[in-house]
Amino acid sequence: AIEIDPSNDQRVLVLTSNYQSYSLFFTDNGGESWKKVGGNLEETLSGGGNGPSMRTAEIAILGQDTLYMVGGSTGLFATKNLEGLETKWTLIGAHEFGGVVVENIQYRSSDGKLAVGTHGTGIYTTSIETIYDVYPIWSYNCLEGNCIDIVDGTGEFTTIEECEENCFEP
Repeated sequence: AIEIDPSNDQRVLVLTSNYQSYSLFFTDNGGESWKKVGGNLEETLSGGGNGPSMRTAEIAILGQDTLYMVGGSTGLFATKNLEGLETKWTLIGAHEFGGVVVENIQYRSSDGKLAVGTHGTGIYTTSIETIYDVYPIWSYNCLEGNCIDIVDGTGEFTTIEECEENCFEP
């Protein structure tokens, strides 16, 4: 799959679906250079292992934010930050259709309509107008051994469980 950023044609997300090679690449200079952005979707840095196969991608511009979405053999994933090998992809739509194969993603910016085509469970639609329609505003940081709420979503941990597992008093 090849997805071009609708606001900047120099920014391109490319997916490969092979289980034994790296799956996600991104350029912000029209292809002069590429960086790996598979992050936590890849089991190994080389792309080998049991990471999901990727099949489709979509880039949605939501005001000042950009939402990157990829669909593959284990569901629909999104991130708001492409951070190279450290990119954190989050499973989205899990309550609606689970971790089924996602074959197609389409976002219509004129009304915020997102359509997701799955293999065997149908087509799902929703509206996305801001990044917070996808990502919860709440997140968590560890402060002196305690997990604290960060209201604007900029915390280090996305779940309280993740914070509690990694939060230690210095």
